[in-house]
Amino acid sequence: MPQLYQPGGSKPQDIQAVKQPRQQPNPGGYSQRRLALDVCKRNQHYRTQLTAAVNKRLWQIHSVMGLIAGIGLLLIGLTGSLMVFHDELEAAIAPDMFRAQPISSARLPLDILLAGVEKGLPDHEISSWAFASEAGAVDRVYVVKHQHHERLLVTVNPHTGAILGGPLDARRTARGRVMELHYTLLGGRIEHS
Repeated sequence: MPQLYQPGGSKPQDIQAVKQPRQQPNPGGYSQRRLALDVCKRNQHYRTQLTAAVNKRLWQIHSVMGLIAGIGLLLIGLTGSLMVFHDELEAAIAPDMFRAQPISSARLPLDILLAGVEKGLPDHEISSWAFASEAGAVDRVYVVKHQHHERLLVTVNPHTGAILGGPLDARRTARGRVMELHYTLLGGRIEHS
């Protein structure tokens, strides 16, 4: 067997060892390019499967989050619908406090009504007054007890000047509870610092 001389080398190598082995034909008769394309397609198929799995998982997460948000939005919608009928709702729940029996069609003058409330609640100060909008409805008077900051609700018959109910925390009425559920989902008051 002939010897190959390598300059700088210590020992000549065998020619047979240096020759590249002859490539065997592909078992399927594919060319190198065809094999490379098949590998690319296989990789693309695996990527497509991975993308499909990720998309499926994201869709599941999206669905659960949508259901959770939907419950909150449903509550907000229902309580908002109830707030439209707050006068009727309170009159149905506590008619003695939120319905006035009109003796005459005329309301008493405001100064007489103010004097009656101030006489009936000497340790409270009037903060606002909401007048009855229809016959049989009551005036809502919001008062604040001296040395306190919380508004309390008092209902007054606009025809007689009689105090029908209160003072009570306005948040504890049917209207107050529905509003609290609507605005805070019964999360309580938000304190500002």
